[in-house]
Amino acid sequence: MANREQFEDHCWKDVIPSEDLATYSTYARDTRIGSSPALLAVDLYNLVYKGGAGLPHELEPDYPNSCGVYAHNAIEPTKALFAAARAADVPLSRIGSVTPGSGVCVIGPDGGEMMLERGGYRHF
Repeated sequence: MANREQFEDHCWKDVIPSEDLATYSTYARDTRIGSSPALLAVDLYNLVYKGGAGLPHELEPDYPNSCGVYAHNAIEPTKALFAAARAADVPLSRIGSVTPGSGVCVIGPDGGEMMLERGGYRHF
C-alpha cells in the first residue's frame, strides 16, 4: 500500500517531470491491491490527447486536462495491456466521461466488456 505522501513515488517519479507531478498533485490518494485482479481503464477519452504530444504543463493554458505526450506515448502500450488482460481472461472495464465533446478514444471496450459512463468528476 502506498499512502498519500508516497503516491507518486511508487510509479511515476522516475518518468514524470516535477512540474507535471505538481499539475496532477490533486489526484494523490492512498492505494492498495485487492485479491481479485481486474483492469479498470479510467478516462481514455479524446480530451486527454488534445493539443498534441506536448508537455502537459505547457498545454494546460489552452488544453486543460490534456495529458499531451504521455497520452500519445501510452496508446500502443495501453493496447498491448488490454490485449494481455483479454488473453488472460482478466475482467476489463472502462469508466469514461459523458462530457460533451470529450469523445471516446479508440482504445475502448471490445465485445462484452463493460463501459461505465460518468457525469461527474468522481468514479468511486
